[in-house]
Amino acid sequence: KGMGEIVQLIQVFADVLSYLRLYALALASTIMARTFNEMGLGIGLVFGAAVILVGHTINILLGTMGGVIHGLRLNFIEWYHYCFEGEGKLFNPLRKLKTTQE
Repeated sequence: KGMGEIVQLIQVFADVLSYLRLYALALASTIMARTFNEMGLGIGLVFGAAVILVGHTINILLGTMGGVIHGLRLNFIEWYHYCFEGEGKLFNPLRKLKTTQE
């Protein structure tokens, strides 16, 4: 029981770090948005609008992709050990099938 609780404590710490990764992605996206705004405001109206439009489009795409990928990773890898029990038949796709002779 003692060693299992230590392992569980380490696992909880790892789960918290995974959520901190999502926070870091959001923070990086916010900083990128601010940077594109500052770049766009400093170079004139036409080029500035283009920089802001392209920059925010890239930022939205990267933020969405990163959030989805890391969110799925959290669900499938980090949380399966809490609720998934691997009972049932072992999957062995390369096994030799038994054939019946008639």
